[in-house]
Amino acid sequence: MKKPLLLVTAAAALIASMAPAVHAAEKEGAAKPAPAKVTAEQQADIQRSAVIFRLFNTAFTSKEVGAPVKAKLLTCLYGNSLGNISVATGRAIKENGLDDKKMQDVYRAAAGVCGITFKPVDGAAAKPAPKSSGKKSSDEGR
Repeated sequence: MKKPLLLVTAAAALIASMAPAVHAAEKEGAAKPAPAKVTAEQQADIQRSAVIFRLFNTAFTSKEVGAPVKAKLLTCLYGNSLGNISVATGRAIKENGLDDKKMQDVYRAAAGVCGITFKPVDGAAAKPAPKSSGKKSSDEGR
């Protein structure tokens, strides 16, 4: 019975000792930091980071995205801040001449920043399948 009472008393003493410091900071004479001004580029990075977060979340819930890609995206988000990913994505969009209004371009740039490469769409579909020489391989069907 003495331990809970002692714990409550210690907590009350701690709160009482901190109260004067809190009230002193709230006085009008206390210096308040000036609000930081956000540049247009920083605002674009913030908005892009929200878009990237939404796009990655969509990829995580999609059945079309494979588990290795999801794991790489999650590892990238875990190891880097969303702000850093957004800044790097902005640079990749500018360097590659992509449109930051197109969600596909933003996703491709952000995923590329995270180390994911995409197969070329137009080159792979246009090539015909290789022809066989007529000989049957012993590994056929295995």
